[in-house]
Amino acid sequence: MEPEVPAGTFRLRYERTEGPATITGHGTAFAVDLSGYGRNGVKWLLTAAHNVLDDGKPLKTLKVEFGKDWIPCRASSWDADLDICLLESETDPPGRMTLGEGDPKEGDGIAMIGSPKGKPLKEFKGTVTRQFERGNAKSSARIPFEHGDSGGPILDSRGRVVGIAVAGVPKEGDLDKNIGLFVPLSAILAFLDRKD
Repeated sequence: MEPEVPAGTFRLRYERTEGPATITGHGTAFAVDLSGYGRNGVKWLLTAAHNVLDDGKPLKTLKVEFGKDWIPCRASSWDADLDICLLESETDPPGRMTLGEGDPKEGDGIAMIGSPKGKPLKEFKGTVTRQFERGNAKSSARIPFEHGDSGGPILDSRGRVVGIAVAGVPKEGDLDKNIGLFVPLSAILAFLDRKD
């Protein structure tokens, strides 16, 4: 039996159109307490911006899974370059996560909660391999990574959020299933500190 994932992480579903077709995609989002950042209430979630943007504009059909229900939500603010988006759900999420105190360093053990290919949430263990990969704001980890994991929280050994999973590494027309990129906590906090 799979261990339970920490409360506060949810599957995300979105729809977009390509010509006459409607495409349904999946990702992951997690709820956090943002009262210290001028966001009152408990309806706030973070995810990867590419989960919710289409040509730079937020998708209109976004839902998060709270228990057995899919609850509408909307993109409140985002940074496509950092690949971070703040979501506001229509109802309060059942559980929230806590932000950590610093970026994970090379060699640190981490965990990621994700929804690989839209399947139920699962926890994956890994190790940070490089901070600020290739000079950008993202760090890399040796960790199982699949489509649908984007937007999931990266957790330290105490279960606190220290990053957002945002991408796999391309390999042979798909992804290297053993490496994931994440936006570290320092970039998340810089995003949350903005007043726009």
